[in-house]
Amino acid sequence: MQSKLANFQRNGTPAQVQRAKWLRAKHVVQQDVLVLPAPVRKRKQRKTVTVAGSLLTQELLDEIASAQEATRAKRPKRVQKKAPAHLAPTPAAPLVSMVIALPPRMQYE
Repeated sequence: MQSKLANFQRNGTPAQVQRAKWLRAKHVVQQDVLVLPAPVRKRKQRKTVTVAGSLLTQELLDEIASAQEATRAKRPKRVQKKAPAHLAPTPAAPLVSMVIALPPRMQYE
């Protein structure tokens, strides 16, 4: 009985055949399937900024910031539209515990 079970578990092939199949596939699995991708190299970014060939000073930065604030003030603000009445959230209904009487189980004989 044990020999039949062992034969079923290995699909009727001897253990040496299964081992030989694995040894042939082992190289492919190790080289292609189990390999992690190469680490991504981050490019070194510049730490200085050049604007039109000149250095940025605090006064120049203040001028740029004030110009941006002026353009933001000129833009109209977005108005949020109200949701239609049928989509508006409703107040939560109070929870009521209900007991439902179920019919007794029918017995099939």
